[in-house]
Amino acid sequence: MIHFYQNSISGFPFALLSQMPVLKELRLYGNQISGFPTITSQSLEVLSLGYNPLGTLPVTAFASTPSLTEIHLYWAAITDILPGTIVNMNNLTMVSLRDNHLTSLPEACIVMPGLPYTNVYLHNNTITSVAPNAITGVGGGVVGPSRQPTDGAGGDHVETHAGGRCYPSTSGVTP
Repeated sequence: MIHFYQNSISGFPFALLSQMPVLKELRLYGNQISGFPTITSQSLEVLSLGYNPLGTLPVTAFASTPSLTEIHLYWAAITDILPGTIVNMNNLTMVSLRDNHLTSLPEACIVMPGLPYTNVYLHNNTITSVAPNAITGVGGGVVGPSRQPTDGAGGDHVETHAGGRCYPSTSGVTP
């Protein structure tokens, strides 16, 4: 595990992660890393880059990190998430994109693997539109775009067939 949180790091040797075959956790939140880095790791399970000025989240952001179980990208100045960005991660149980600058969620931007108790946190963005099937595969957890200025059903929630909750009920989220 590597924890360098709450420092002033602006550069990190992300290219070396592929040479660390047993590294499970990388926490670099609260630094000065700008732009989303290229990350290649077959073993990495927890990635925390919150509180860094990352900006745009490229569609290939997680293409070479198949073992991720948790993605923490809160307060990272993320403005966009493209279709196919968070996909093909069979162990993924938690995505936090809260407190960013997202305004919309396009179709198939977050495809969870359907595991029990998966969580997607999107609160405190400025989301005004959510495409049908923007988030899929939530298996019994919580999808939380609550307190968004969407045209959904306010703070009400609906239970998904897997026992999960979607906020608001017309949010474009499917189990």
